Amino acid sequence: MKQAIRFSLLCFCACGLAWGGLYCSGTDSTVSSQPTFYDEEALSRANELINEGYALLDNNDVDGAVARFAEAGTRVPNGMVKEYHTACAYARTGNSEEAFEWLSRLLNNGFDTPIGLEYEPDFNSIREAPRFEQMIEQAKLNYEKNSAIFANGLPEPEKTTETFASEEELKTWSDQRMSLIRKHRPYWTDGHYLTARIEYAVSRLAALKALNLDNPEFDYGLERVRASARLKSIFDTGWGTISDLILKEVDAYVSSASNPAGIDEANYHAGTALSLKYSDDKTRQEESYRRADGYLARVEKSSDFFGAAQAMGLINKLEVADTGKETLRAEFKQVLAAHPGDEKIYQVVSTRLNHEAAGIVWPIPLDVSDVDGTQVTLGEYKGKALLI
Repeated sequence: MKQAIRFSLLCFCACGLAWGGLYCSGTDSTVSSQPTFYDEEALSRANELINEGYALLDNNDVDGAVARFAEAGTRVPNGMVKEYHTACAYARTGNSEEAFEWLSRLLNNGFDTPIGLEYEPDFNSIREAPRFEQMIEQAKLNYEKNSAIFANGLPEPEKTTETFASEEELKTWSDQRMSLIRKHRPYWTDGHYLTARIEYAVSRLAALKALNLDNPEFDYGLERVRASARLKSIFDTGWGTISDLILKEVDAYVSSASNPAGIDEANYHAGTALSLKYSDDKTRQEESYRRADGYLARVEKSSDFFGAAQAMGLINKLEVADTGKETLRAEFKQVLAAHPGDEKIYQVVSTRLNHEAAGIVWPIPLDVSDVDGTQVTLGEYKGKALLI
């Protein structure tokens, strides 16, 4: 939440979306069900006020800081800005009652980002209180309510309101819109953010379809699968209903597609979505991993996604295994050996295994020579420092 943001105003095309009131938090929310885009002046001034507030807080001027945060809230009236930063101010200065009062207001307004509470250092003073854990759980519940509609899949645009003469023009447009969304991210709930991402994805799909009307190789169904899979990063866990959205798109595509390579890719995306659906519930993870295995097993050996699909399946087994991990790691090394240089595998390993990754993938293939022209392999440097 505490970052400077600069904004350039850019309106989204309507796309005929039937998602107006896309989600509802289920609380006495003052937050609109649709994400609000603010003009450059409003965002700029809100940032200045927030920064001024924390500068005052650093000098123990709590009242001055709270006043700045309140004014910032008038510039960006979303029920989040004033509430979040005011709670931070009171928590930092040890006024737990006021901190919890403002956190309650924040959560009642639909705040649905648990990580924003769990990792905010200003909340360290109240982190051990049972009420704080309850608020984290409420944020999680808000997200589940806010995101329930996403399981319906991507809307189908009724008409195209953006057209482009080339792929380059479309890319420029896409980059601008994603930049706009990212600039607003600190001011939105997770539900707002994903709503904007989905609206952007549908707008882009409509434009892409119009651009490829005369291209017999264009696979609109596969592009829908790809767009849905891009809504979340593989670095994230807890995809929730976004996983359901992806599965809906994959199942619809696979049921009618005649493109074997596209079907393999779609099944891989489905397996990834199910592998990342849950973050901290082992029972639900195991069930989701079993479903993921069904999709990953359908990826053919000839596919560019085959190695990554095998890697994903093995990581799922490692995640829940109580015994036999060494055998699974050995199988993993076999997959790596069979697919040298497969960047998709290394992406899966680095994002899913974290600190375990180095032990599994070492030695990383390295096709270089040293300054004397001698071939270098990383295996010979195990346990040593190496500057590359």
